[in-house]
Amino acid sequence: MKVQSVSEDDRILESFIPMVDFYAETLGRNCEVILHDLRQLESSIIAIRNNHVSGRQVGGCITGFALELLEKKVYEKKKYIANYIGKTDETKKTVRASTFFIKNKTNDVIGMLCVNVDITAFVAARSAIDEFINTADSAPDGDPILPEENLDLDPGTLISSRFDHVLSKFGIEPERMTSAEKSAVVLDLAELGVFRIKGAVSEISGLLQVSEPTLYRYLKKATLK
Repeated sequence: MKVQSVSEDDRILESFIPMVDFYAETLGRNCEVILHDLRQLESSIIAIRNNHVSGRQVGGCITGFALELLEKKVYEKKKYIANYIGKTDETKKTVRASTFFIKNKTNDVIGMLCVNVDITAFVAARSAIDEFINTADSAPDGDPILPEENLDLDPGTLISSRFDHVLSKFGIEPERMTSAEKSAVVLDLAELGVFRIKGAVSEISGLLQVSEPTLYRYLKKATLK
């Protein structure tokens, strides 16, 4: 029987699995810890602890926010991003999320170690306190507030939610859009990294009501900009 060889990238990612257990046990049951393999975006989760926080499982999909980080190559300037807000679809929780970029010896990003702390109860308590003392909302000093992450559960949900988000900015249904407007939708989706997901071209062409060859032409225009 042929034994499959283990690559150096595999070894690097496997070396982070004990860290998943370490952070989960150190930070407690309200802290979900996830290890993503970015070589397989549709089934990127290779290790997870305290998954009752989001309801996700091993074999789950990367999030839309993570896709955006990859598309914008944030990992080239930062080693990690800490303390941004996320929402869970299945469990309806609010989390304080942080992401560490894992790179190989050639400095390619191959994984992400994500820590999601359930702060739902604290957000509710703060809301009650704010209402009681009746003060205006204010943002703390420091870095600009990061966009909220939605912890999507599967590739189909990720693709359709990103499509709905982009389409809402145009205020027009696909059947009434011009080709230029549809091309602009594809450009926005490309900038969000949606087309890194397998099957996205087929899914988006159906939602946008264009053929796949037409969608590829729009994508070609997007890459030239």
